[in-house]
Amino acid sequence: MNKVHVLIILLLQISQFAFGNTVDSLLTELDRTMKNRVEYDLKKEKTLLNFKKELSSEKNELRKYNLMNDIIKEYIPYQLDSALFYMNKNLHLSSKFSDKKYIDKVKIDLAGVLSSTGNYKESVDMLNSIDESNLDEVTKNQFYHESMWTYYRLFFYSPLPDSKKIYGQLYNDYMNKLLARLDKNSTFYLSIIERVYREKNDIENSIATNNELLKRNSIGTREFSMIAFSQALNYRSLGDIEAEKKFLTLSSISDIKASVKDNAATTELALILFKQGDLERAHHNINFAFEDAAFFNSKLRFVSISNILPIIDKAYETEIHKKNKKLQISLIVISILSLVVLFTSFYIYKQYRNLVIARKKLEEVNNKLKQINKELSDSYDKISEINQVKEHYIASLLINNSENIDSLDVYGKTVIKLIVSKKTDELLKVTKSKNFLDKELAKFYYNFDSIFLSIYPDFVEKFNLLLVDEEKILLKQNELLNTELRIFALIRLGINDSSKIAKILRYSVTTIYNYRVKTKNKTKINRDEFEKEIMKIGSLTNKTQVE
Repeated sequence: MNKVHVLIILLLQISQFAFGNTVDSLLTELDRTMKNRVEYDLKKEKTLLNFKKELSSEKNELRKYNLMNDIIKEYIPYQLDSALFYMNKNLHLSSKFSDKKYIDKVKIDLAGVLSSTGNYKESVDMLNSIDESNLDEVTKNQFYHESMWTYYRLFFYSPLPDSKKIYGQLYNDYMNKLLARLDKNSTFYLSIIERVYREKNDIENSIATNNELLKRNSIGTREFSMIAFSQALNYRSLGDIEAEKKFLTLSSISDIKASVKDNAATTELALILFKQGDLERAHHNINFAFEDAAFFNSKLRFVSISNILPIIDKAYETEIHKKNKKLQISLIVISILSLVVLFTSFYIYKQYRNLVIARKKLEEVNNKLKQINKELSDSYDKISEINQVKEHYIASLLINNSENIDSLDVYGKTVIKLIVSKKTDELLKVTKSKNFLDKELAKFYYNFDSIFLSIYPDFVEKFNLLLVDEEKILLKQNELLNTELRIFALIRLGINDSSKIAKILRYSVTTIYNYRVKTKNKTKINRDEFEKEIMKIGSLTNKTQVE
C-alpha cells in the first residue's frame, strides 16, 4: 500500500471519529475548559475529602488499606507529594499484614510513580525488592507493566550505548511477558500493542488501535487523555500537523476535566501554536501548563516546560510591543481626523447658528464655556489628587530606602566589630540568625501596608464588600493588612502574575495561586469578575458599587 492510500484511509478514519469537530472549535472549547479549571479541581478535592473522612473513621485495617489505595489513585496524576505521602503510609500499614501481596502492590504503585517523575534508580530498587514468584496473577501483570515502563524510560533517556542496549532488552522482555498473559481484545493489551505498532513504524495499525481505545473511554478521564496523546504522536510521525494538534487539544481538554496536573499535551500544543504564529494562545497554554506543573511538583515536568517557556514568552512580548506601536499610530491618526471633523462641524454649526438666532447662539456658547470650566476644574482636582499620591509614594519610598540603608549599615558595623574583636562564635550566631531577615521582612510588610493604605485608605472596607458576610476579613489588633489582602493589594497595583507576587511576598507560586482561588470562592459576585472589581477600588472614575 503506497503513502497516498495510507493517508486517504487515515483521513477517512478521522472523519468518522466521534469528536469530528474542527481544530478551531476544539481550541475554543479548550479555552472555555481552561477557564473552568477551578471547578474541576474542586470536584477532585471533594472526592478526596470524602475518602479522607471515611478513612479517618475507619477501624478495619484492610478497609483502611483499600481506602488509601483509592486516595493514592486520585493523587497520582494530581499532586505528587500527597501521592507519595499516602503511599508511605500504606507501606507501613501493609507491612503488618501476613499476606505479602498487599505491600507488594503498594511497592509496585510507588515504583511507577517514581519512574514517571524521573526517579529511575529508586524505581528499579523498589522493583528489585519484590519477589516475582510470590505475586498473584493480577499483581504480576501490574509488576510487569511498571517494570516495562521503567526500563523503557531508562532506555529512552540513557546516553550510553551499552546501557541503552541492556535497558532496551529488559523493556522488551517485560513487555513480551505481559503481552503473553493478556487477552488480546482487552484494553490493557491494546494500550501496549499500539505503542509496539508505532515503534515498528506501523502507524496505520497504531492509529486503528487507538481509535478502538478512544471508543472505550470517555473524555474527562486520564485514560482518554493518554490515548489521545498517543494518537497525536502517530500523526506527528506522518507529518500531519493539524491532526496532531487536534488530538493534543482533545488530550488537554480531557486532562483539565480529569484534574490531571502531570500532563504533556498542553505543553506540546503550545509549541505547535507557537510555530504556527498563534502567540497569544501559545503563551496562555504554556503558562497554564507551568501552573499545573507547579501544583503537581514534578522536577521532570518543570525541565520540559522550562525549555519552551522563555522562547514563547519572549516572542509574545515582542508581538505585544509591535501591536502597541500600531495602536499608537492608529490612535494618533484617529485623533487628528477627529479634530478635523470636530473643528469642521463646529465651524458649520457656528455659521448656521449665526444665521438663525445670534442671541441663542451666545447663550449656548456661554453654557458650553461654563461646562468646560467645570470639567477643567474637576480635571485639575483629579490631577492634584494624583500628584499628591505620587509625592507621598515617592517620599515614603525614599524614607524606606534610607531606613534600609541605615539598617544594613548598623548590621555591617556589627559584623565588622565582631570580626575585629575576633568573636567568631558570636559572629556566626549573628550571621546565621534569621532575626535580621525576619525583622526586615516584617518592616517591609508594615511599610508596604502603610503606603498602600495611605493611597487606598478604604481598600479593606471595599474588599470586604465583595465577600459574603461570613467570609469577611477581620484584621488582628495592630494589623494593617494580612497575606490575603497583600496579594490583592499587589493585583490592585497592576501586578497580576502569581510568580511575581510570590517573589515579592516570599511565598511559593502554589500558595499564591491557592490564596487567589480560595478568595474568589468567597465572593458574592461572579468569581470571574472579582479581580476586575478589585481594580476599581480607589479609582477616581470608577467606584466599586457592591452592597
